[in-house]
Parts: sequence; structure tokens; C-alpha cells
Amino acid sequence: MEKVTFKQFFTTLGAGIWQSICWFCNLCGYKDQSLYGLFVKRVFTGCVTILMMIMTGALLWALYSEHVMKPKYDYYDWQYVSRNVSYSQSAGKVENFKTGETIRNVDWIYKSVDGDSMVCFASKGKRGYFNKFTGKVVIKPQYKRAWIFSEGLACVEENDTLFFINHKNQKVIKANFVFDENADGYVFHDGFCIVTVDNYKYGIINKQGKWLLKPEYEDVRNYKGKLWIVKKNKRLGVYDAYTQKMILPIRYRHVNIDSQGFVVEYEDYTMKRLNFDLTVGNNFVCSEINTVSYPSGKIDKNGEEILEPCRCLYYKTGSWMDKDSEKVGLMSPEGKPLTKPLYDNITGIGFDLYKAENAGNYIVINGKGQTVN
Repeated sequence: MEKVTFKQFFTTLGAGIWQSICWFCNLCGYKDQSLYGLFVKRVFTGCVTILMMIMTGALLWALYSEHVMKPKYDYYDWQYVSRNVSYSQSAGKVENFKTGETIRNVDWIYKSVDGDSMVCFASKGKRGYFNKFTGKVVIKPQYKRAWIFSEGLACVEENDTLFFINHKNQKVIKANFVFDENADGYVFHDGFCIVTVDNYKYGIINKQGKWLLKPEYEDVRNYKGKLWIVKKNKRLGVYDAYTQKMILPIRYRHVNIDSQGFVVEYEDYTMKRLNFDLTVGNNFVCSEINTVSYPSGKIDKNGEEILEPCRCLYYKTGSWMDKDSEKVGLMSPEGKPLTKPLYDNITGIGFDLYKAENAGNYIVINGKGQTVN
């Protein structure tokens, strides 16, 4: 097929328009063949040609802008990654709207919580990483499992073994860890990370892969970097990763850490607040206080018995996350504990008379916390 040059295209287009104009003028009765008539026809033809070129150019620019320069963008469908990069779950792609760089067949993405430039993503059953500022794949999807980068390292799984890599996809911690769905995301906190080995016991390593706590604990949880709550033989303690010492021995039923110090539950289910220097901040702490009601013998308009509030309250210790640590005790209206937290439940049987349950057995106590014979 012979190639058509730019000049030939517009010469042919102009001739066609000229013939059309002549036909139109003859149809309308304008048959002036003088120089002036030809001049008018040529000016008219030129104007129509220029107008058609402008309209054609505008149409082509609109199509280019709509489908090439600016892909369809649904604000609510796109997830912000960085200034120029976004992720569309419905379209299954990551796109840099400035450069046009696109990653397709993306199932999901997870960004680092500490601002790392690497974003973990899944594609066709494998996981890899892309740069959140450029949208370019840095580590192609190749791992069965992969977690976000934290402090420059990320945990990945290959051949049922977990290890840590850097931004260059180099193995930097090669110990053979195993996957546990209850683990703490395999991320580093101030240089320390919770991992588990084939006995499904937890321990703590540093960024060099050295064990700070050997994997012999039933659970390990982090609090703001250096402090870790550890569990062994169903009892809890607190480990300081900076000093590498157990600052609270493993003997408590429940431990919580907040900005003021520690809340601990002892073997008898009583709770105290300890300051960070381990001095006692409060001798009595509970996790919940509720009213106690008793059947009054009165019937409401719906035929149901009315419950009236008892004089005393009940308080609860322990944590809802560990039912074995929860017990209740009786409390005066002034907030003074009348009994230790010895019971599973306390219900009212009179204005100042109570039924206390423990392991399916019941006793009756009065408003002073004394057992009624």
C-alpha cells in the first residue's frame, strides 16, 4: 500500500471540499465564474476547511484527554498512597497519575505504619512491594506471605519458612521462624520484634536476629517499644527490652500498662496500680462497677415484676479478654469494697441482701459483706 504524505492528505481534502462547495453554490444558483466569483468560493472553502480542522482537533484532544491523560477517577474508589500515587480496588491497579506508571492485577495493598517508602501488595496469590512515591514495583510478587516494612525490614514467607529482608530483597535475618496467625504482625517496635519458632512459643529478637527473650512464652505483647507483657504458665509479667530485665515478675493474673504505670491483678483477684518505679499508686483498682437489682414483688402494667436497685453495688476485677481473671465483689454505696473479688456473679434477693455465686455454688451475704447462715 502506497504511503500518503501529510501534503497529499490535505491537498485531497481541500479538493474534495472545493468540489463540494462548487456543487453547493451551483445548487443554490450561484454560477458566477468570474475572478471575483472564484475568489469568493476559495475564501469560503478555506474558512470551512479551517473550521473543520479546528473541530477535528478539538475532538481528538477531548478523546486523548479523557482516555489517555486522565483515566476515569472515582474519588471514593481510590485509596491515597502518596501525592501522585493511588490505588483502586475495583480497577485492581496502582497508578502514578503524573508519570502514568501502573501496576495491574493488584488484590490489596498495605502501607507501613512508620512511613517507610515500601508498600506491600498482593497480585495473583503472591506478595511483593512497590515504592509509594513512584508507584514502581521494587520487589516483584514472589512470596506466599509478606508483611509491611518496619524500621527498614520486612518479614516474608517462602517454602513455609519466615525470614526478614531489606529494601533490596536481601535476607538479613535468616533464622527459621514459623507463621502464627496470633503473632503481632511481625513488625519491629524500637528495634525489637515478636517471633515464634516451631514449638509455637513466642520470643523477642533485635534487628540483628539475636534473641533477647528466648521463645518460651505463651504470649508476648508490646507497649510503646521498650516494655513487653509476657505470659508463661498462665501468669503475666513485664520485660524491659532496653535494660533486658524482667521488671515485673511473671506472677500476675492480669497486667495492663498505661501512661501512669501498671495495673496488676494478684492471685487472689485483687488489683492495684503500680507506678513505673514500682511504688504503689492505688491499693484498690477495679475494671467495672455496676448496680445490683432485686425483685420488688411489684407488678408493672405489662404484668412483669419490677426490679428495684439494692443498696450496695458490685465491682469487677480482671479483663474481659481473659475470663479466667474476672471476679466480682460487693461494694458499699460510698465506694468501699465490702468483700474481696471472690465470686463469679452477685445478684440481689432483697434491698440489702445478696446471692453470691462461685463455681456453681451459692451463698447469701448481707450489706456488710458477711455470710448469712
